[in-house]
Formats: sequence, structure tokens, C-alpha cells
Amino acid sequence: MALRLSKALCRTLENWLAMQNSYHLWHLDKKLSLDKVQKVELVRWVQAHLTFASA
Repeated sequence: MALRLSKALCRTLENWLAMQNSYHLWHLDKKLSLDKVQKVELVRWVQAHLTFASA
């Protein structure tokens, strides 16, 4: 569909795909609850895995 829209309306394919992604994310944001998701300290996670990988 994005290919057809891009040709018919002279917009880029990336433009239509970005709008489609935004639309889907908006709907997901309305449905999902992220209350139980915990934050991850990324620096410590990376350090632990890099240290483990180099050992």
C-alpha cells in the first residue's frame, strides 16, 4: 500500500512508512500498559557483558 501511495501522491516511500509506523505505535500506546516494565541501567549492563565477553 505504501508503494502505491508514494507513486500516486508523489511522496516518498519512507514518508508513508514513517506515518504507518507512527499510526501503529499510537494505537499500541493506547492499548498497552507499561507499568510493570522496569528500567535497566544500560551502562552497567554493557560493562558486565563486555567484561564477560573479553574474559
